[in-house]
Amino acid sequence: MEKRKSLLLKRIMSLVMAFLIFVGGFAILPGTEQVDAASKNRIELYKSKATLYAGEYTTIRPAKVYQNGVLVQRIYEKESGGYSWLDNSFFKFKSSNSKVATVSKKGVVTAKKKGTAKITVTHIYNSKIKATFKITVKAKPKTAKLTLESKKATIVAGKKVTIEIKKLTGVSNKGVKYTSSNKKIATVSSKGVVKGVKAGTATITVQSTVNKKVKATFKVTVKSPDQVNISYSPKGKAKITLKETSVTLAPAKSFIACNNPEQTKMVQANKKKYGQAQIEIKSITGLKSTAVTYRSSNPSVASVSATGFVTPKKKGTATITVTSKENKKVKATYQVTVRNLATWIDVAPYDEISLSEGREDLIASGTYFARESTVKPANAECRDIIATSSDESVIRIEYDKYDGILWAVPVKKGMAEITISTADGYASYTWKVKVVE
Repeated sequence: MEKRKSLLLKRIMSLVMAFLIFVGGFAILPGTEQVDAASKNRIELYKSKATLYAGEYTTIRPAKVYQNGVLVQRIYEKESGGYSWLDNSFFKFKSSNSKVATVSKKGVVTAKKKGTAKITVTHIYNSKIKATFKITVKAKPKTAKLTLESKKATIVAGKKVTIEIKKLTGVSNKGVKYTSSNKKIATVSSKGVVKGVKAGTATITVQSTVNKKVKATFKVTVKSPDQVNISYSPKGKAKITLKETSVTLAPAKSFIACNNPEQTKMVQANKKKYGQAQIEIKSITGLKSTAVTYRSSNPSVASVSATGFVTPKKKGTATITVTSKENKKVKATYQVTVRNLATWIDVAPYDEISLSEGREDLIASGTYFARESTVKPANAECRDIIATSSDESVIRIEYDKYDGILWAVPVKKGMAEITISTADGYASYTWKVKVVE
């Protein structure tokens, strides 16, 4: 009710303002501009002409209104894109040939049969202010059809999929619009990008902007991230089985920023592995519903969302309990261990070594590629480093226990991969090194 009152009030205010502008001739909207006297009274249309097939439609959009050489109304670009159109109820529309094209009170032109017509647009408060819209109608094509590359998709809530148009024929304009049957399940953008909101199904209708009969549908099934590959049966023993029952993670402060692009990749990769976790339900049996709840025994160590997404907070342990909403006695548990893991190693990954450089030369030049002190972050529980060569006949790894330094010693010409990792295996990096003369 309040919303209706608000809309009615806005409508009344718009009419009063328009009346003052066109009847009084004195009021001018903010941001107006003076134009050449020759312009006088007229309407500039966003588009002044169109060519349509019989059966198609388009909407006339007044863009600017001039009275006595002064711009008094205009459209504006929205920050979000598109335009804030003028209200077409301020204008009257009349067709010169209704057998060729008709026009509604809202300015919607419908093509009827082959031929041409002119639509006269007149302001309701000043009949001298007008414009002409030219319409050319072509014979209706035998077939008008819209087909999609795919008619359906399954996505996880929060993820996206783009609807691809395979073919659109028999229409004068290739524009389409998208609508979702249930925005609570899936939304769709003006470019056909579908985003899953929550578990369920929705139908996206893709429709021609000039012919509402030309359309296609796209069915999207949205799954909760914890039940993407679930196997379900209402029969059998009531049971919830998880894909994994434990995980080791690291808190957010473990994934510190670094300047080296290669090291940044290592940090980002490890953050995906150890900075979060998604509980996945493998199967549910003996229950009428797959609906479950999640609860953490220690949220200060690890929290869990309504869809089983685990976020590590600090060092410690927590148990996530997965409980059936239907039968609270049916449960499964997921153990979370949060540790201060090493998330990256500060490596100097040179890609070429000369055979002429002996171990002494390498030491003298400081050409080593890792030492224990380069394990990050500083509070990492494991700081021991292990390195291997994919071909020790080309490159041999030597370790200086006294200084904690790892060296790549050239043996013969060739190529080998060096892999360096922490002793617990949570942080690792591999690169190629070429041995030359």
